[in-house]
Amino acid sequence: MNQKNPEWEFAVIFGNINLYYCTGTMQDSMLVIPRDDDPVLWIRKSFERAKDESEFGSIERMGSFRDAAEHYPHLPETVFLETELIPLALYKRFTKHFPIPRYQSLDADIAMVRECLEQTIKASRLLDVDAGFQDSMINAVKHLYPYQIGKKGNLQEWYYDWEDADPGHLHQSHLYGLYTG
Repeated sequence: MNQKNPEWEFAVIFGNINLYYCTGTMQDSMLVIPRDDDPVLWIRKSFERAKDESEFGSIERMGSFRDAAEHYPHLPETVFLETELIPLALYKRFTKHFPIPRYQSLDADIAMVRECLEQTIKASRLLDVDAGFQDSMINAVKHLYPYQIGKKGNLQEWYYDWEDADPGHLHQSHLYGLYTG
């Protein structure tokens, strides 16, 4: 993120698979990543279970986004989100308490993390080194949502095989894995 978007200040992750990859738990939550502070996993449900499942450094309880928003009184102009995962209703509830003027996508960055892990696993196997680290990377990749082929033969951009309302409006983040390097 720092190289691609050096001006970034604040990112939020909502997707269960990405939450699990980053924190070790998939409880109803959001991961807030301020650039100049420690990230915080805000849990809405199953707080105790999240504490048991995750070794994440900072886990806090929230009843609603309002509780978390109180800890971030000064938001930047742009917040980075998983734009290809967030349902509109969730986005509206979030922005009710986190009034952000603009958002930018985290999706390509997450795809790059997946590709870095997969390429590092291949290199580790080829060189026959770091078996323990290799196992931890394999486990992390297992928990990332896999690339999917849709019913029309397309590489799905979303978790579900939605009918595209505007087939001419194309995104590229889900294609990153096809053109790495």
